[in-house]
Amino acid sequence: MKTISSQDYYIPYEQMISLRENGQLNFGIDRLTGQHLTNNHPVLQLADDPKLLKATWKAHNFWTYLMLGGFCFTIYLSLTGIWWFFIVGFLGMGVLNPILVKSNEENLLDVLVKDKSLYEAMVKAKRLNFLVEESILQDIKVIKTATQPVVETKSEGINWDAIGDFGKLMEETDTAFAYYDYSMLPASKVTIADSLINAHNEETDKDNKGVYIQGLYSLAMFQPDVGDTPIRGFPELSKISDKNGTEHQIKAIAEEIEKLDSSNRFKELEEISSKEVESYLKKLKEL
Repeated sequence: MKTISSQDYYIPYEQMISLRENGQLNFGIDRLTGQHLTNNHPVLQLADDPKLLKATWKAHNFWTYLMLGGFCFTIYLSLTGIWWFFIVGFLGMGVLNPILVKSNEENLLDVLVKDKSLYEAMVKAKRLNFLVEESILQDIKVIKTATQPVVETKSEGINWDAIGDFGKLMEETDTAFAYYDYSMLPASKVTIADSLINAHNEETDKDNKGVYIQGLYSLAMFQPDVGDTPIRGFPELSKISDKNGTEHQIKAIAEEIEKLDSSNRFKELEEISSKEVESYLKKLKEL
């Protein structure tokens, strides 16, 4: 078996289903893609059956809120007498959060198998990884063959380099849950926004339109005066490992909590980015 990416190969939905049923292919998504497919309403426009995707969100949100509720309860117990109970809460979060993330990714993969349009959108966005038998590689199209006609039909006036470079930045950042300084952008914000908006308005494929909308939402997560450290509203527990023992894990969790915004800056940025996204959406044709 060999691992390949939708950045290099194009596997249509029907071919994926056939190879998967024959045990010759499996595929997966990375953590960032899983975040972008969760509670992201523009993505619903890419799906044949949005109800399937919404169902995975509801299940994921239910268990996430339940976990957070349990964590808050341990803090309450700590404040009312059993001071060490918050440690149990931290440890529980550290153990349960990776499980919830993994379970959510598996549910999302199940949706991609059932929903052709959503699968094709993720393939065109180059967000899928495949595990295939090497013997079938000759039957899979390379990405240049599959996408070259699309690139040639685009009109001038769009900075494709800016869009491509920003796409790479999206892969390296966590724009679903954190704000970053806009100095990280590979081009001016206006250039990237105008390019994404114009590309969306000239695009005739519904799937590709959704990719550009997703880019605009991520672009709004880059704001002035954020600084070198991203402003987060929730600790990034998925990066915390328990391999070095409980004491190390507690320390790592504490460090992640210290990174959280202690002022109202996160809430302030949410309001700013929300208005920014609204201004972008008003310029789009046929949402």
